[in-house]
Amino acid sequence: RRVISATGAWADRFSGSDPRVRPLRGSHLFVNPERLPVKDCLTVMHPDDGRPVFVFPWEGVTCVGTTDLDHPQDMDIEAAASGQEVDYLLRLINSQFPKVDLNRDDIYSTIAGVRPVIASGKGMDPSKERRDHAVWGENGIVTVSGGKLTTFRLIALDALLASGLIDSAAHKRGQKTTEPGFIPISDAPQAVDAFLHANQGDPVFIQWILDNEDVVHLDDLMLRRTRLGLLLPEAGKGLLDSLRQQIQSTLGWDDAYWEEERRRYLEIHQRYYGVPASPAQQAAG
Repeated sequence: RRVISATGAWADRFSGSDPRVRPLRGSHLFVNPERLPVKDCLTVMHPDDGRPVFVFPWEGVTCVGTTDLDHPQDMDIEAAASGQEVDYLLRLINSQFPKVDLNRDDIYSTIAGVRPVIASGKGMDPSKERRDHAVWGENGIVTVSGGKLTTFRLIALDALLASGLIDSAAHKRGQKTTEPGFIPISDAPQAVDAFLHANQGDPVFIQWILDNEDVVHLDDLMLRRTRLGLLLPEAGKGLLDSLRQQIQSTLGWDDAYWEEERRRYLEIHQRYYGVPASPAQQAAG
């Protein structure tokens, strides 16, 4: 009887109304921790535009990000960091940490995502767009988009109110509650321990993933069930060699299929998670 479309950056495709979403890309670098060692999360202002960028330790590497650019590319193709964005983040590091002299060889991988920002229609700088969410209805569909992870509860309440699934009194009560809607990470030590072991390439946890988490392709294992492809140099090629027999045996892959999956994974990693050349390098051929 009611349909709520919470489809993020794809919301305009399904809403049936005029476009409201301005897709903005944010990219991060995962850097060799020995070249950029940090113990805490740092907020650093970029020398060119004054934007705050975070530098923080993450799963054994150093993460630097994010950027904030319009993403006019096809939304059905996975987002990837551009050479311009890599240059931007490297400039930040080398201006604020001048003794580091970081370069592309120090980057293990990159990752990009697309934010569903509600457009103001004023053509302003992407970073100056408000991060508020919006809820609207058209042709029997209630669409919700925009906002931030930290406002998820309010976004959900507004969507339920707009769809008629709760009344205004319930909406007000929901805004006042302080009960967590999730299990705090401190209450799930076993899950945390298992994830950390997975990032270290532990063969027993890896085995649990192969048995239980519907791994169809090698990129499922290396980029989504775990983040090993982001956290290890050269896309984790060395780890792949040590896990080959285990993966083939569990998933029933013969040698020819393994080689095809390895080729597929490395191609995906290079295209969407690799380190693109700078615009100057690309222009030079």
